[in-house]
Amino acid sequence: MADEGHAATDTAQMMLDQAYDAAIDSGKYTGVDAFIGGTGSGKSVTSEATPLSSERRAGRIILESHAENAESLGVKIEKALEQGLPVDMHVVIRDPVDSYESVVGRYNRAESKRAGSGKVVPVNYGAATHEAVIENVPMLMDLYGDEPLVTWHFIDNRESADEAREVSAEEGLGLLASIDTTELRDRFNKVLDNTKPARRARERFLDQSLPAELAGQGRARPRSARDWE
Repeated sequence: MADEGHAATDTAQMMLDQAYDAAIDSGKYTGVDAFIGGTGSGKSVTSEATPLSSERRAGRIILESHAENAESLGVKIEKALEQGLPVDMHVVIRDPVDSYESVVGRYNRAESKRAGSGKVVPVNYGAATHEAVIENVPMLMDLYGDEPLVTWHFIDNRESADEAREVSAEEGLGLLASIDTTELRDRFNKVLDNTKPARRARERFLDQSLPAELAGQGRARPRSARDWE
């Protein structure tokens, strides 16, 4: 991704989808823990910090998603439900600009071979992931909010990972709705200006072609959860 933009993203996504399907059909797992959030929001940190016992985690499928495409994520939920597997949806909420500062910081640490490193995330990709979460989580909540096997958890991660706290669905949806995405790409570019990554790195952060999952965000809203397919 660092050298080729998003050239490999669609192929990688296909492989992840196939792995997920195989895990669902294997009969080896007791449920799904999905962690949803924009790039840099702290999904991985939150998934590691969530108070789930090692025994339960060992028996669960761990899925991280930007909710790039509501239909695709909805199909994953449906596949779990068809096998009678409970799904816990953990939505991690963080200010997009703070998140992107974290993304750039992770990359700069990688360049200097320090701990806590991460990959290049182009400006338009980073912005699109946060916009997707804000748009698609309420839609998915509408569809699966009353599904007995689907449990929603909203994590307020606007301060620091150590201070992240679970809030009610009502508060969580309100926090998502309050996020300002006006001129988000321009604001991300200012993050790059302020952090001054190396010229070679700066070129990698510029707009890239978006993967199909993000490019296909604007699909028609289904009438019910079962209409995804």
